Amino acid sequence: MGRKGTALKLKILETAHLLFSEEGYDKTSVNDIINKLGISKGAFYHYFNSKDDVLDAIILGYTTEAVDMMYEIVYDPKLNGLEKYIKMFKKAQARREKNAERFSFLIQLFLKEDNLLFRHRYTEKILEITKPPFILILQQGVKEGLFVINHPEETAELIIRLGNIYRIKIAILTLTLKNNPNNMLRIQGINEFMQDTVERLLGLDSGTLDIMSHSFQSGIK
Repeated sequence: MGRKGTALKLKILETAHLLFSEEGYDKTSVNDIINKLGISKGAFYHYFNSKDDVLDAIILGYTTEAVDMMYEIVYDPKLNGLEKYIKMFKKAQARREKNAERFSFLIQLFLKEDNLLFRHRYTEKILEITKPPFILILQQGVKEGLFVINHPEETAELIIRLGNIYRIKIAILTLTLKNNPNNMLRIQGINEFMQDTVERLLGLDSGTLDIMSHSFQSGIK
């Protein structure tokens, strides 16, 4: 793909992202994207098969860096399973802080009522691409006797889903924190619940995953 083709593909993604934000994913059509850009249907379908295909590409753009980071940790021979788990959360936290504006925009997309399908597809795609490296970390921890888990795959999915649910909830509480100071107590309660729940799921002593308290305050992964 030449520079011109790459530029057009990126322009389609940027325009679709904008329309999904302004109009909602459900209400935005392929024709809306085409008309906004002033391109032909052939140009659009040269790069994407559907609106869902565009959304998958947008999601991939958000998550590629995170997944690469996870695999880098997975294949680090110097770390045991628990150390990899903790490092993964530290790296995720640093990434969210570094890209705070970007993730704030993503949160706004999540909270828009017309983006229920966007939210569903995003969370399912996140699960699909992050679960495999997560499972590898849990399986290593089990072999090393650090985690007490009978079903690593199901445990990985449960932790990822819980993380997505409560990060969105924390994001909502954070956005309204200025007018509702008591939200901070609710956020702290969620942090404590998540840490306690994950420690129990992995068979860890209480307080082992204290880093999670900080990680969950930074929004969506």
